[in-house]
Amino acid sequence: MSGSTALRASALLVVFAALGGALASPCVRPPSILLIVVDTLRADYLEPYGYRGHTSRHLARFARHATLFSNAYSQAPWTKPSIASLFTSLHPVRHRVRRHDGNFAGGERENLWSDALPPEACTLAEALRTAGYDTGAFVANPWIGRRHGFAQGFDHFDDETVGNQVDAASLLERMSQWLEARAPERPVFLYAQFMDVHGPYAAPPRDVATVADDPGLGPHRALSGEEFRRIRPYLFAAVDHESPEAHELNTWRALYAGGIRAFDERLGAFFARHAHSGRLRDAVVVITSDHGEELADHGGWDHGYQLYEDQIRVPLLVRIPGQSAPRRVDTLVSLVDLMPTLLELAGAPPPDDVEGRSLVPLLRGSPRTGRARPVLASAVKWKPEVHAIRDDRYKLVVDRHSGQARLFDLIADPHENRDLVHERPDVARGLRARLEAELTLLAARGTLGPVRAEIGDDLREKLDALGYATDGTS
Repeated sequence: MSGSTALRASALLVVFAALGGALASPCVRPPSILLIVVDTLRADYLEPYGYRGHTSRHLARFARHATLFSNAYSQAPWTKPSIASLFTSLHPVRHRVRRHDGNFAGGERENLWSDALPPEACTLAEALRTAGYDTGAFVANPWIGRRHGFAQGFDHFDDETVGNQVDAASLLERMSQWLEARAPERPVFLYAQFMDVHGPYAAPPRDVATVADDPGLGPHRALSGEEFRRIRPYLFAAVDHESPEAHELNTWRALYAGGIRAFDERLGAFFARHAHSGRLRDAVVVITSDHGEELADHGGWDHGYQLYEDQIRVPLLVRIPGQSAPRRVDTLVSLVDLMPTLLELAGAPPPDDVEGRSLVPLLRGSPRTGRARPVLASAVKWKPEVHAIRDDRYKLVVDRHSGQARLFDLIADPHENRDLVHERPDVARGLRARLEAELTLLAARGTLGPVRAEIGDDLREKLDALGYATDGTS
């Protein structure tokens, strides 16, 4: 039996398993699960993660009754491969949903195609539906659609707001209606992906004004000529290209932070609406992101082009039923860990072939057992041979095609401003050997697909508005 066939078979055999504590009795309904993914959300722009300002008061309140993972990582710096990893607990080298495929604008090319999640993949939604959950998805990102395979396992898949930016209110209202229509005796899995923070940073002016003087934005300064030249054209939908404000760094950072504040306010209203319903009070609630965003941190913008911390370190807040005090976990974790975590909390075993490890011991205050595992990331747009590996201190980024590498000490240099690859060749060699060993192990376990989906004119237009019309240069 192939690895992918075994993966599918194990998903179909999911049964409820006894867990300790409140879920031990088969008469106890497993908890509902709410998975909120805020597209393009950086951890360091959130108040619970130390941001100095006014972006996220409701998330800060949520964090007081949740576990905050301070070192959580996406497996990719852009949406499609990242969410594929979250849903399957497989790294991009295995699920192979990583191809971007060029220039979507202008209409010069016909029959554009892009990688899709194959039907043989076992997804989190499929496993939970097999375990007795009602499953619903509400998505606003055009990559996360039916044609790319992400509707697998969902009884209800709502993509009416795909391509829209600041539209959390509409999405949250439809989520509420779906929740309220569900039979109370059945657990639900609700996944939502919001685009309020994603460029072109179309936050309401009042939210931008509120955060404009936040110390967390950093010192005011003018952009260099090169920094201004590298701003993605689609971002100028929010700022006049010719205006003096367009040349100020904090103009862009305030627009980004304003989108976070706007979303946070709407999410707070959603939580207030459901505060006293059994649905959310007794649910597992996860708030995270698929990737971050560069805001001239290394001279560039947007996401998907590098594996710096600003693009792959993400927030991860998890609240389990009964949690009344905050908990902080500094252990390295990844989005591939969410599938086995949520299945364990649901009382269902994960498929045999997953890469992630359950975070349940950490959520319950116990140390993680077994050998520490590094964080891996890849799937840079148009550069499939670029990989990153991170341990408790260092991160190595390697282009296996060119052989070029960069090494950063994330304790001494958290913003990755100093490349140590020539100063610490011993560390670089050790991490490179560990990376190659991990990639060899992943390859030996088998891959999915490949499956490709056509990008029609309707999707092309939506991707263009979100900055995906480009020639592949960084």
